[in-house]
Amino acid sequence: MKNFTNIDECLNWLEQKKYIRREMDLGLERIKLACQLLGHPEKKQKTIHVTGTNGKGSTAAFLSSIFRESGLRTGSFTSPHLTSWNERISINGSPISNNDFFAATFQILDKLKQKVQLTIFEFLTVVALYYFAEMNPVDIVIYEVGLGGKHDATNVVLPLVSIITNVDYDHFRYLGNKLEGIAKEKAGIIKLNTLCFVWLSFFWHWTFLQWKSWIN
Repeated sequence: MKNFTNIDECLNWLEQKKYIRREMDLGLERIKLACQLLGHPEKKQKTIHVTGTNGKGSTAAFLSSIFRESGLRTGSFTSPHLTSWNERISINGSPISNNDFFAATFQILDKLKQKVQLTIFEFLTVVALYYFAEMNPVDIVIYEVGLGGKHDATNVVLPLVSIITNVDYDHFRYLGNKLEGIAKEKAGIIKLNTLCFVWLSFFWHWTFLQWKSWIN
């Protein structure tokens, strides 16, 4: 195993070796293939999936605190980080160690066998999925969407509950400049026969979308 001082060095090495790439490229094709090659870690954990323009990070933090106080061993995958990449993957509030991240990285690379090149966010999502499923199992994991919802890498999870906070203008380049389109993208995390909690603002946007679909 190559020696790194921190996760930054590890990610830079992965990029230099063409295992990952930095640019954003929304879509689920690559991460679905990665999950298949890894034996579907997304199916081996109980999850809650959170999206929204604002409030998704605090919602994830509140839920994590509630579950931990209830005695559940709780994993979290959040973004962005404040000081280090380690913060994005945590158990009971403690970030993943460098050594665990490095170990997960090389186990994943061995299984992927260079059959898919992931974006950096997709790779971090895969590390979280693999870590919580195979290396350090927990009772529940909270996954915070990185951007949007439907095409975000975290949308491979099969949640017990989906949560959508508010809907507002953000990430115009990727989500468009209409609230209906942004609401539709965030609604992409809703799964059939799965409970979903939504903020009131999202409810009205979603009702409007359904009304437009009906009259057209």
